Amino acid sequence: MDGFWKRGHARVRRFLVNEKWAIGIVRAPIWAFLDRSFSPTVQWVGNGGALGFLADGFGIIDGDRRFILAERFSYRGSSHLLSYGRERRMGRGYITSIALDEFGEIVAESPAIDTGLHMSYPCTIRDGDSWFLVAEECSRNKVNLYQRASNGHWQFAKELLPYALVDATVFSYAGQWWMFGTTCDNPLNELHIWYADQLRGNWRPHSGNPVRSDLRNSRPGGTPFLMGDQLYRPTQNCTKTYGGSIVINRIDKLTHDSFSERAVREVFAPPASPYQDGIHTLSAFGDWTLIDAKKEVVLPRVLIRKFLRKFPTRWSETSHL
Repeated sequence: MDGFWKRGHARVRRFLVNEKWAIGIVRAPIWAFLDRSFSPTVQWVGNGGALGFLADGFGIIDGDRRFILAERFSYRGSSHLLSYGRERRMGRGYITSIALDEFGEIVAESPAIDTGLHMSYPCTIRDGDSWFLVAEECSRNKVNLYQRASNGHWQFAKELLPYALVDATVFSYAGQWWMFGTTCDNPLNELHIWYADQLRGNWRPHSGNPVRSDLRNSRPGGTPFLMGDQLYRPTQNCTKTYGGSIVINRIDKLTHDSFSERAVREVFAPPASPYQDGIHTLSAFGDWTLIDAKKEVVLPRVLIRKFLRKFPTRWSETSHL
């Protein structure tokens, strides 16, 4: 009976509660989060308005200019959004570009990539003098590479994989390009790896895929980083809730045929902030770090839309919302 009541409570809670994420700037390098005594001061960039949010912040530094690429999500409207192996229609996100001044304040914001379908997690990549990104596009069932042009606009560059990954994270290490991600059918706990000789080259699967299955530290949660010669990667801990905390893993072995890592640090949402209910991205931004954190709220207009979807009436879901 305990399990029955727990499942029922969880379903009711999911129906009533929504997440509001916000992106924060920490003026310290990402490796500072390895220090258990580190207590970051966060400058929140924005929460996206009454019926939306900003999440999944990744950075670009272009000379003396800084830009955040992020998911801007709105509960208004609808689009196919793959969620835990099934399709639902409740809001969508697109990729936005946010220009910052030297103090981290927003100077301008404009859409970067908007396909009309849900997009999130714009992992930025530097290759030579060019900036690229890959984003989560489960709705299109692909991993696409986008390139930033000299005028700041983003354009399609190449299809990297003919199937989608959740939170695909691409980085260069030891003379090889690597891509970590989970599958759209099993997004929380089944890690897969691909590798290529060049960013635009032929991507091949790791022979051990899936290389791990663990809710605590499989799904990518930001940019891998080096401290000295040691490679670390942030992951999302979803054991208690989606985006409950970040677990930083030390990668001990990474080859085409082997992989091992161990958890070395857990990072929680800043306790003295408006967003204390979870954290799921930790991204390097030069000598700064980007995080995102959430608060759980009840949004009456979204709740009404959920009710109308679950219990259809003669009124359209979007008639008055």
